[in-house]
Amino acid sequence: MIGVMSVVLLIALGVGLKNYLSQQFQNLGANLIIIFPGNVFGSESGAGGNFGAGFAGGVNFDEKDYESLKKIREADYVVPVFLKSMIIETEKERYLGYVQGASEDVFGILNLEVFAGEFFSKSDVSGKTKNSVLGYTLAEKLFIDPRDSIGKTIRAGDQRFRVIGVSKKKGDREMDSAVIVPYRTIFGTLNPDKTFFTIYLGTQNDENVEIIKEKAKEILLKRYKSDEFSVTEQTEILSTVDQIFAIVNSILVAIGSISLLVGGIGIMNIMYATVTERTKEVGIRRAIGATERD
Repeated sequence: MIGVMSVVLLIALGVGLKNYLSQQFQNLGANLIIIFPGNVFGSESGAGGNFGAGFAGGVNFDEKDYESLKKIREADYVVPVFLKSMIIETEKERYLGYVQGASEDVFGILNLEVFAGEFFSKSDVSGKTKNSVLGYTLAEKLFIDPRDSIGKTIRAGDQRFRVIGVSKKKGDREMDSAVIVPYRTIFGTLNPDKTFFTIYLGTQNDENVEIIKEKAKEILLKRYKSDEFSVTEQTEILSTVDQIFAIVNSILVAIGSISLLVGGIGIMNIMYATVTERTKEVGIRRAIGATERD
């Protein structure tokens, strides 16, 4: 019984985790193309393959890649992203969140909305200003009322940033717990190598997705090998997640079936042993005239 309950619980947790991951990718918005380091989803020319071959052996993209990808006319957004887990603090509070360096288009491509204040602009990126935008959860942890964060100073490592805006709650821990800053502001400091972990490209036209993917691969292949990067879209990631959890659920169902079989055999043996122990008693009772009902 305990074994069966454990399997049922694991399946339920698996389904819950799958739904959560799917929702997070859907929150990123439609028609999103993501460029990862490494051959994450396999295939030739970095479009897919062994999930889990992962980011190992991949490259770190730089501003030259970003500028080249911006030349793709079909892309409405091109956003370089640097992400680092850090303690974010004020004079009174501290919280483990994320520092995200990005361009001004990050808010549009991730469908972020203003809760208070405003988002930083292109001039903040080019001017390397210290203006920043807090995710709702981070602002709440540091200031209780997120609105109170506007105009205040926060610190990440030895860097100080001025809060000019707070984004609405997204339901994604990484986004809601991040401080987003102009990517050039942290070049040489929090991002000493001046590199990006990933680059987002977005379009409002469904028909442009494949065109953008092919052009992005063509551009990156001029600098990197095909197994050093992956160009994928949101639907491919969701499909991979579905495949992984389908396999996991199949394994759990098999384990559950074995547990039921073992449990059934155990019960059968107990019943057989019970009957065997009383065979002599039943024989004696029948010999002295007992009926089946007795």
